[in-house]
Amino acid sequence: MSEFLGKYAEDYEEIIKCEETKLSKIYTAYNIKYNRNCYLKLFSKEQMKKGDYDFLLEKIRREEQLTKLCKSKNIIELYRKLETDDYYIFELEYCETNLYEAIIEKCGGLESEKNKKFLRQIILDIANAIKVMHEKKIMHRDIKPNNIFLNHENEDQGQRIAKLGDFGCSIFIKDNTFDSIGTILYAAPEILKNLKYDEKCDLWSLGVTLYELYFGYPPYGPSGNINLNVIMDCIYSKKFLLMKSKIASFDILLHRLLERKRNERISFDEFFKLVFDENFMTNEDAFLESHPKYKELYDKILKEKTPIYKDIEDKESDDKIKQNEINKSKINKLVKGGHFPDILSVPNGCINGIEGEEIFNNIIYYDENDEYPEEVKEDSDYFERITPGAFILCTKQESLDLIKNEI
Repeated sequence: MSEFLGKYAEDYEEIIKCEETKLSKIYTAYNIKYNRNCYLKLFSKEQMKKGDYDFLLEKIRREEQLTKLCKSKNIIELYRKLETDDYYIFELEYCETNLYEAIIEKCGGLESEKNKKFLRQIILDIANAIKVMHEKKIMHRDIKPNNIFLNHENEDQGQRIAKLGDFGCSIFIKDNTFDSIGTILYAAPEILKNLKYDEKCDLWSLGVTLYELYFGYPPYGPSGNINLNVIMDCIYSKKFLLMKSKIASFDILLHRLLERKRNERISFDEFFKLVFDENFMTNEDAFLESHPKYKELYDKILKEKTPIYKDIEDKESDDKIKQNEINKSKINKLVKGGHFPDILSVPNGCINGIEGEEIFNNIIYYDENDEYPEEVKEDSDYFERITPGAFILCTKQESLDLIKNEI
C-alpha cells in the first residue's frame, strides 16, 4: 500500500485511500515520525505527462505556495511536500469530517439553538479564513461543503472548528485569467456566463454553501436532478427566490451573498462587518436596531414569496418534435449565456455510443442511444454534455464565435 511513498514509506502507517480526483489521489495516514494523523495528497507524474505537464506542475506549485501563505487556524495546514520518482506528495492537516457530511447529518434545517450556534461558528470560522485570503489578495475559486473541514477544538465542550482547504483552484487576484473553474453548483453567475469576475465569486460560493447547510439543498431547489440548465434558468429569471430561515441576520447575509449581479453583491468590508458584529445571530432585535438598512432589507425579505421549485425544473416532452425544440432552447440559452465551451467540456472521443443528431446553427444535438459517427469525432473541437441524454458539439471555433454574435 505504501509503495508510492518510496524512501518516505517508513514514516507512515495506517494508509487508507479515501478520495480520487482527475489529478490526485488522497489517503489518510498516521505520521509515525511526527506523531500525527494526516492526509496524503498524491499527484501522479505519469498522469500529468498525459496532459500539459508544465501547466499542471505550475498548478501544483501554486497550490503549495498559496496554502503555505495562508496561515490560520481556520485553513488546512500543509505540513510538508515530498517528491518520489513517481509522485509529488502533500502531507496535509487531518480533519475528522467535512461540511458535506454535516449537511447530510443535519439535512432539513438548523432551527434548534444548539444547531444555530453551530451554524454561526461555521460562518465565523470561514469568514476568518476568507479574511486571511483577502489580506493576501488571494481568491479561492472553489468554496463548497467538500472543501470545508471540521475538527473538534475542545473535546470536553464539544466545540467544532471549521477549516477551509484545497487551494487547487486558487490564484492571486492580480493573476486571474478569468477561466471557468471551480464547481458548477457553487460557481458565481459571472463565471457561468463566462464574464470577467473577481474575488466576489468566493462570496457567492459561500452563500450557496451556507444556504445548503441550513436548508439541506442549494438555492436552485431540492431536486436531485439539478443540472446546468436549471441553474442558468434560476440565474436569468425572477424565479430565483430564497427560502427563509427565520433568523433575521442569517437571512440578510444570504440575500447579500447571493446577489446575482456582481456589482450589487456584498463587499468584503461589509461582509466582515456584518458577520463579526457581536449581535449577528445572537440578538436579532439589537442587530436590526443597529443596522437600519438591514431592517429595511429584512422587511422586504419577509414579503417575498416562498419559492416553488417545480416551476424551474427542466420541462421535457414525450413528443419528439417538441423535445427537439426544448433541447434547441436549452442549447441556445447556454451559448447566449457565454459559458460554452469551457464549462463541462470533455476531451474528444471520451464518450461513445451516440447518434441521431439534429443540427442547429452549426451546433449538433445528439441522442445518446445510438452510435457515435467517426467522421464527426475527427472534426470536432468542442464536445459538451447538456443533459443526461443531450450533448452539443461545435466543429470550429469560428462557428461558435459567429453563433454567439448572432444570438
